[in-house]
Amino acid sequence: MITKEHYDEWFITLDTDVKKKMCETWGNPPGEEIDDVAAAMVYDNKIVVTGVQYSNAVICVQPKRGCAGSRCDGQVCKILHDPELPPTHQYLATYRWIENDFKADVIVHVGTHGGLTTAAKEISKSEVSTYYGDTRDMDRVEIRTLADEIRRIARTKLLNPKWIEGMKRHGYKGAGDMSKRIGRIYG
Repeated sequence: MITKEHYDEWFITLDTDVKKKMCETWGNPPGEEIDDVAAAMVYDNKIVVTGVQYSNAVICVQPKRGCAGSRCDGQVCKILHDPELPPTHQYLATYRWIENDFKADVIVHVGTHGGLTTAAKEISKSEVSTYYGDTRDMDRVEIRTLADEIRRIARTKLLNPKWIEGMKRHGYKGAGDMSKRIGRIYG
């Protein structure tokens, strides 16, 4: 947990326009309720770093870049890959903590990397190649383009009647699993 005072040490180093945009979007540090949307990951006026530390390693869940609050219903979520959307206070605090307090030598991202891809496209002003590492079988690790992986998932799961029927047999849980799969693929 990061105190407001500690976060303020990092926040004040930002450009004035960035600070203004973050406060307009997410409230003043450490985050405030705006339009009935709770502050992103603030507990007892402290910013939560969603992770656990094991000796000299820390495993974190990447903070949501464009969401705040406990529901994701289109009313709460901002456009996740909008390059104009400033990060939440929790997003900034998590990475400043990893860099400055934990003093990580390396950060390994495991996930969809949508934000990373968006940033690379914005900086380079061109398309960015994205790849997927399939490590389900460590004896047969495969690297595919993200486009090939999306086609593979669509073909083997999303458009596969047997998979769909299997999910339907699980009722609401199956529907939820289908929704998660579609969300992970198409963001």
